[in-house]
Amino acid sequence: MPAFVAAPFHRGVVAGRGVGVKRGCVAARAARCCAEWQRPSTGTVRDTEVQRARLELAATRRKLAALRALRKDVDERRRLRLAARAPLLTMALAVTLCGVYAAGAVWAPLRGWLVAHGGVGGVAVLAWQPWRMLTAALLHRDFLHLLHNVWVLAALGCAAEMVYGAPAFAALFGAGAVGGAIVAALARPARVNMSVGASGALHALAGALMAHLRLNRRALGKRAAATTLCALGAATLVALAAAWTATGVDFAAHFGGLLVGTVVGAILAPVVRRVGNVARVKRAGWWKSVGVGVGVVGVGMALLVARLCYGV
Repeated sequence: MPAFVAAPFHRGVVAGRGVGVKRGCVAARAARCCAEWQRPSTGTVRDTEVQRARLELAATRRKLAALRALRKDVDERRRLRLAARAPLLTMALAVTLCGVYAAGAVWAPLRGWLVAHGGVGGVAVLAWQPWRMLTAALLHRDFLHLLHNVWVLAALGCAAEMVYGAPAFAALFGAGAVGGAIVAALARPARVNMSVGASGALHALAGALMAHLRLNRRALGKRAAATTLCALGAATLVALAAAWTATGVDFAAHFGGLLVGTVVGAILAPVVRRVGNVARVKRAGWWKSVGVGVGVVGVGMALLVARLCYGV
């Protein structure tokens, strides 16, 4: 006799000592329990309950699978929405470059004044007029120069802003312009003619993207990251070679922007971690970006002052 049947039977016998009716009822109930327990399981209440539990378990599993698929779809849509966010800062820079050139083209005296007071000169000029390190990136020599830089800005700027975010992108563009101007001034400290163009800042964006591809190659996929890195590196080397061989092109500004952009891009590079099929990206904020930009400007000014005062 099973334990859960025998226990109430014995309790009923002990508690009902001297009471024959209770003793008989307990014995009859125990007999019915034994008969129910030994009855074949086909079609019994136990089978019905087990079958119901199995159906409920299967339904719960289907609901969990549907919830997992829904969560995966939501995460994928959120990632695509973040990746497809419009690069507003890049578009604003492109409009600014075109607007400044159009203003100078319409009024020739304004163009000459902008180049004279906004272009990159020698060390003494930059040391006493540091705003030229940024304003020179907004000026261009002719329409072909503007068209080339706007095209490169549309290609590299959109990618860099989507990867790094607006704060780090602003710091990269500014640091590239400052770095290119400082290296150009240090390369030719006594220069008289003014150098203009956003090529240093654009090379900084290329260097930052290469730093991102190198640092996050595991999360992005080693083969895809290596392929993109090789293609971008080859295009950058071709641009540097063209700047080296062309006449009237400041190679030092291109190289300085690339060098500074690579270093700043490695510092501000986003942290990409892949959790399952979802990539989670942690980007640098405004405080870190502004701090890095101010640090680059401080180091550049120190180099200019050291060159001007001590001839280092």
